[in-house]
Amino acid sequence: MGCQFCRIVFGLDLRFSFNALGVRMNTLGTGMEVGLEVDSVMHAFGEHRVLTDVSLRCRPGEIAALCGRNGAGKSTLMKIIFGTLACGECFVRIDGEAMSRAVFRSGKLAYLPQTDFLPLTMRVEKVVRLFLGECCDFFADPVMARIARTRVRDLSGGELRLLEIRLILQSPARYLLLDEPFNGLSPLAAETVRQQIVRSAETRGIVITDHSFREVLRIATRYVLLRDGCLREVSGVSELSSYLGLRCAVGVPVSDVT
Repeated sequence: MGCQFCRIVFGLDLRFSFNALGVRMNTLGTGMEVGLEVDSVMHAFGEHRVLTDVSLRCRPGEIAALCGRNGAGKSTLMKIIFGTLACGECFVRIDGEAMSRAVFRSGKLAYLPQTDFLPLTMRVEKVVRLFLGECCDFFADPVMARIARTRVRDLSGGELRLLEIRLILQSPARYLLLDEPFNGLSPLAAETVRQQIVRSAETRGIVITDHSFREVLRIATRYVLLRDGCLREVSGVSELSSYLGLRCAVGVPVSDVT
């Protein structure tokens, strides 16, 4: 069961070592087009069309905020991109390579879902070894060190979310999909996570969505809006607010956006 979690959430093909994956993903050929490209995504639940010919691009160094009202299809889009939700049509290319199978099998994309995904009966230290191998600096963090011997099922909601985020951010994947990373975090923990995401984005591309609009505003370098099944780039907070009919300012949380 543990290996299955590694394979799906981190996108690891366990026939290869973690180190080998890291080397492969950092040795891109010269002249290769770099970026996560998603095109022609179509999806419906019964007669209800959720996504209509959606396209998305994210390059290393970018934090793309995926914005939209509740139920707009943001989580659905992330699951489709990662390959854990089948859809009518979807084309994904990573660093110039077309993904002909579920993207999570490529090892190039990691996904933080909204829901808990770690084996409940395992101790944290074993989970870390399972996901990351012998990661020497993981428990240098005082919070992680404190919960190292704790079973996952005994963690508080905030501790569990911090653990999940750290695991995804320290994965070898070149691109990350983060769905509600700030959910359940205290203001202090949210600040720490913001800093970690920004550092991670120095070498990787990140797509993020979260109901805590304020947290996303502080770190996003680009904004894309999912509305009526279509995705479009917006220039900034003012344009985003006008499309969503919001009265908001930078630094003010908005409950039903992103």
